[in-house]
Amino acid sequence: MKTLELIARQRTAEARGTDPLIVGYIPFASQAEREQAGVSDIDLEQAIDYYLTPRGQKPGSPNKLRLSSTGAALGWDAFHLAEVLLTQPLHVVFGSVPGAFGSYSDGQDLFRRARSAHKTMQIVPDASHYDLYDQPEATGQALAQLVPFFKKHLGA
Repeated sequence: MKTLELIARQRTAEARGTDPLIVGYIPFASQAEREQAGVSDIDLEQAIDYYLTPRGQKPGSPNKLRLSSTGAALGWDAFHLAEVLLTQPLHVVFGSVPGAFGSYSDGQDLFRRARSAHKTMQIVPDASHYDLYDQPEATGQALAQLVPFFKKHLGA
């Protein structure tokens, strides 16, 4: 609620002419800043390693956004109506290493909620959310099951 109230105050201020408040979508600008704040979560640590370094940083994504534009994201449910609409074959992949961003629990939740009669779940051992972006061992394990799944269900 505090975040929603902050966003509401900022939107009101901007409507009255105040300059937008620009924040980072990753709350720390470096590993040192994260460590100094006493945060040790693997997702935040690896988000910094991915999005704020040449590994994943892109010129059009400078880790900046308007605080007033983030309100909709707080109530967004990526799996809204999965019980009704997600009827196609589904293969859910996530790593066994949970972090604060929730991909571990989200993967299980999506699998449970999906209406599909043809669904499989793959938990990649010792892999985090970010390992599944581009780390060869983790992505190789995921692809070992994804490729046959797609061939079977897409007829390729």
